[in-house]
Amino acid sequence: MNCKICGREAEGSYCKVHGKAHRNLVEKFKVWKRALGVQWKRYLEEVAQNSLTGEKAREVASFLLLEVDDSLH
Repeated sequence: MNCKICGREAEGSYCKVHGKAHRNLVEKFKVWKRALGVQWKRYLEEVAQNSLTGEKAREVASFLLLEVDDSLH
């Protein structure tokens, strides 16, 4: 199986690098939600647009935003 984002070899949906970024995003969302009451889509938008966020985390956030938008249609 290949990574949904970069096409590298993956065990599951993501390669090791994007998988780690995904896990970190999910964990940090819990903190953001508790502190700021933000919803998943808004959190992903903030992460994807933040220049201080790591490149791989921004890539994962952007990818997940596409999935969120697709599920709304």
